[in-house]
Amino acid sequence: MLPVQTMGLSLMALRYAIPPSYVELLMVPPMTLNALEDMASAVQLPHLVERLRALAASLEDYASLGAADISRSATTSDWVVGERAVPILIGKMKSHPLIQDGKIGATTEVFFADPEVGLVRTFDRWYRLVPDMLQMVGKLQ
Repeated sequence: MLPVQTMGLSLMALRYAIPPSYVELLMVPPMTLNALEDMASAVQLPHLVERLRALAASLEDYASLGAADISRSATTSDWVVGERAVPILIGKMKSHPLIQDGKIGATTEVFFADPEVGLVRTFDRWYRLVPDMLQMVGKLQ
């Protein structure tokens, strides 16, 4: 997969208002309906819920008990901070709390997708995929 090219745009700009001309600059191939179906079959909802609850519990423990309580941790040496591409949705938004109706926006990371009913859960919220678009994409494949 090609790296994301932001051309100097801030992450905030990418998240909240991507003009259509910038989508090409991202150099990330668009996610197809097949990719959403693959994601839905690869992620079992109960397993995802279990892992996210474990993450939340771990962060709550850290917030209340501090670092001293984390005695058995994996270690890493010679490390650097890296980035990886994660699936997101880019499209025209409607009823979004931060993006004006009809404007192009990008979601946070997609965690779960059920293309059969047209629902996607990102880190921040649920999105309903517009049925007309799902039908059109299905015909193109």
